[in-house]
Amino acid sequence: MLTKTDHPDAPSAQGREYITIAKGAGTIFAGMIVGTGLKYLFQIVVARNLGPQLYGLFILGLAVFNVVAMLAECGFAKGVVRFVALYRGERDERRVKGTVLLALKWTLVSGSLMTLTLAALAHPVAVHFFHKPELSGVLRMFSLGILFSALTAIFVSATQGFKIMTYSVLVKEIFEPAARVGLVCFVFLAMGSKLSGVLGAYLIPVGLGAVLAYYYFKKTFPAMRQKDVSPVFDKKQFLDFSLPMLFVQFFGLWTLSIDTLMLGYFKTAQEVGIYSAAQKTALMGNMIFVAFGSIFAPIAADLYNRKELPMLSLYYKTVTKWIFALSLPLYLILILGADSFLLIFGKDFVRARSSLIVLSLGWIAYSATNSASQMLVMSGRQKLRVMNMTGLLGLTFFLNLILIPRHGLVGAAFSISISLGLFGLTELGQVYFLLKVHPYRKDFLKPIAAGAVTLLLFSLVLKAKPGAAPPSLLRLLIEVLLFLTVYGGLILIAGLQPEDKLVLRRIKEKFWGGR
Repeated sequence: MLTKTDHPDAPSAQGREYITIAKGAGTIFAGMIVGTGLKYLFQIVVARNLGPQLYGLFILGLAVFNVVAMLAECGFAKGVVRFVALYRGERDERRVKGTVLLALKWTLVSGSLMTLTLAALAHPVAVHFFHKPELSGVLRMFSLGILFSALTAIFVSATQGFKIMTYSVLVKEIFEPAARVGLVCFVFLAMGSKLSGVLGAYLIPVGLGAVLAYYYFKKTFPAMRQKDVSPVFDKKQFLDFSLPMLFVQFFGLWTLSIDTLMLGYFKTAQEVGIYSAAQKTALMGNMIFVAFGSIFAPIAADLYNRKELPMLSLYYKTVTKWIFALSLPLYLILILGADSFLLIFGKDFVRARSSLIVLSLGWIAYSATNSASQMLVMSGRQKLRVMNMTGLLGLTFFLNLILIPRHGLVGAAFSISISLGLFGLTELGQVYFLLKVHPYRKDFLKPIAAGAVTLLLFSLVLKAKPGAAPPSLLRLLIEVLLFLTVYGGLILIAGLQPEDKLVLRRIKEKFWGGR
């Protein structure tokens, strides 16, 4: 907590770090609001034009692409964030340069291998695992984007290591999604409903995004091209951190994809497409986790490296509260308006209503524990995180194996929600045991109370108008804004912490001027 002596014109080091976290997270969050909207629009356009069957094939191909692209990355992106942040804090440009060069060299090799592997195995995977021969062409096309996706991850991670979030947002949340929307609209106007055109619209921005990410990285770190700055390579230290992170990312992505993949194994492509509408909608709240996690990670690594554990504990509490307070209203809105959100995709997709509600509940629970993951990784306990992710994947697979054949879409949703809840509690306990810190204070109850009151008020209003007009985009937008206004008002009435006021004051000064 900030002291009373902290002055808005000269905040303490602690206050400046709060502003850095909020500013970086705010940059990512603002970009991700735009990016999530564009990604959601892309999914809606594709789903409405292709229909559940072809949309399901696209989603299965995308799930496989994401897994293989992550394997191509080999955990090097996470290593780049951590070690660039550490060496930058020590003003060691030579090791910063060596870290990035190592990551790029190894990513070129792994990315090329993964591209060839997916192209070669596309037909066997489509026929023998998914029992959908028509999927093989989709997988081959997706293989073309693997290397470019991995290189983009390295470049944007390097800029994040410098605590610069803007470039990552511009590439991943603005340029790529906007280009996809523009291209896919052109595809449907010029070619009609063609799956191959949709794949091209998705993959072309992946290649262009790698070029743009490289440009921004050079701008961030000019010494990369200076011959007088000789790179220093800490191969063992970098690999010791990065390779375990490969397994962390692998298991994490598999956990988020396994419900889709196992639905594809047990059920039809149409059911995959319908479930994906609920899944993509529920994942909108992930932008908050990513926004705060991306900026909290290098700060946590730097503070832990400098043994400033009391300050790290304060940030842990504040970041956890901010993540939960921002996530909660979004998921409550999805629960209340599940039918309306799914109807945007088309009438067939409303079947996933119960799945969306269950998924939202699971993500609410996880939002209260999410920052524990960053604490483990950035304190050098990545191997423990590998064990955690292994357990998470195993539990999710087991639950999907039992629940999907019996309960279909809802079974898949329950599997991921139960797994996320138990996983979050496990990592929360580990951080407390190892570092003797937890992320909760009394003010954590304020968003819970505000959310409960707002949900109750809106539920009563909806029940009082059973014959209301059919949902429309305008009506949905108005209801969302009203919900957020009531929730935000209750939070303000409940009172803010000094660090909250400091950050809000800085935001006000930036956008409206004055003191």
